[in-house]
Amino acid sequence: MTISKYYCPSCGKRISWRQRFKFTSWTGFRKSSPCPNCGKLLIWSKWPWRMINIGCISGCLLFISLLVSKIEATKDLINIIFLIISLLMLWCMFMIKLEVSDSDDKK
Repeated sequence: MTISKYYCPSCGKRISWRQRFKFTSWTGFRKSSPCPNCGKLLIWSKWPWRMINIGCISGCLLFISLLVSKIEATKDLINIIFLIISLLMLWCMFMIKLEVSDSDDKK
């Protein structure tokens, strides 16, 4: 049994990058889908996924405010906040993994 983020937590089989796309909807929300090998419902872990999405939204808003801002001190502060958000998103990208879905645990 392997404890990597790209392996099924129940059967241990590797999930290819093409198969990982079915765990995300086209809008960027996570969704549960069956494992291609064992059939267990899998989903991306909750908090890293939320932090990545919140970071993307706030990063876009900060970038727009950086373009609009005319005060240099504000631009420096926005750059620091943008760097912190980027590092947090990078950390969450390394922490995200596939988990067995709650709806599959109840069965």
